[in-house]
Amino acid sequence: MRRKKGQFISKRNANRTSIINNVNVEKKTCISVPETVPPWLEGRRASIALSLLGRKQACCVSLLAMINAGVGESQISAIFAELNLPGISKTALKAREREIGPSIESVAEISCTTAIQQEMKDPTGDHVETDVSADGAWQKRGSNSLSGHVTVIGKLTKKCVSYSVAKKTCRTCKVAKRNKIKAKLHSCRKNWNGSSKAMEPFLTSTCLQEVKQKGLNIERLTMDGDSTTFTRVKRSLFPELKKSNDKNHIVKNFGNELYKLKSKHKSLSNNNIAHIQKCFSYGISQNKGSTHGIKTSLDALPSHMFNEHSSCSPTWCKSLRDENYRQAHILQGPELRKDFQNVIH
Repeated sequence: MRRKKGQFISKRNANRTSIINNVNVEKKTCISVPETVPPWLEGRRASIALSLLGRKQACCVSLLAMINAGVGESQISAIFAELNLPGISKTALKAREREIGPSIESVAEISCTTAIQQEMKDPTGDHVETDVSADGAWQKRGSNSLSGHVTVIGKLTKKCVSYSVAKKTCRTCKVAKRNKIKAKLHSCRKNWNGSSKAMEPFLTSTCLQEVKQKGLNIERLTMDGDSTTFTRVKRSLFPELKKSNDKNHIVKNFGNELYKLKSKHKSLSNNNIAHIQKCFSYGISQNKGSTHGIKTSLDALPSHMFNEHSSCSPTWCKSLRDENYRQAHILQGPELRKDFQNVIH
């Protein structure tokens, strides 16, 4: 596209702007492109960005990018500083967040509902019971996080069917309480008074209850080794619910046990542990759906790491396929072998 004085709009930005123009917030157009550049913008460093979107509109787009990337106001300001663009104040971002936040939540709700409807039908069009996976996280590590969230993913669509957030504090309410005044009317997001550790069972139950109300029956729940969450969901929502352990959590926990052995056995290096974890993961992935295959592969792992391959399988052990192959990671020592076998079993 042609460039005018103090204005630059590329084809890519023009297409992006046409999409942004369709975003409405609270029945008001959130984004609009000015046809001409105000005289006070000409010759300034922000003329390119602001002539394309305008100040308020640029703030809205920056906020969407900030939320999508999972960063905050300081990170956005740092990016703008490197681009030689003026930063956006925290107050302005918060004001735009209150405007477009309900629209984002509405789109997320529609997306989850659509995913549930797709999960409820198999390729033949019949209604079926489905499997879902759920996992939670906290704002920061430790038991004193002020917020936590849980996401539930459907097996068939690989899409989010439900999510929930727990918050232990509200700044507006906190300030009002400290000043001993009545809190002003606001959208309070505080919904949890318990411990941070108890957030995950509460949020998982909330998500699965919402899924059940929308008509989706769950047969199997894939998650980490948290038995508290599974017991709570099975008792209150799905009495016939079955549980599957997530492979990533299993491999991670297995690695943690190996690192505990490292303090006792100095010959067990980080590279050896990483290789053992990889072999452990392969043993599970290559025998998916076969309990006997998984057991056979994992039982052969200790001998394989000590360069004994009588129990190995040619499908994954190069030593059986190539006589000239020299194994790079070999463990030694009877005490280490004994402790390693205890970890496996």
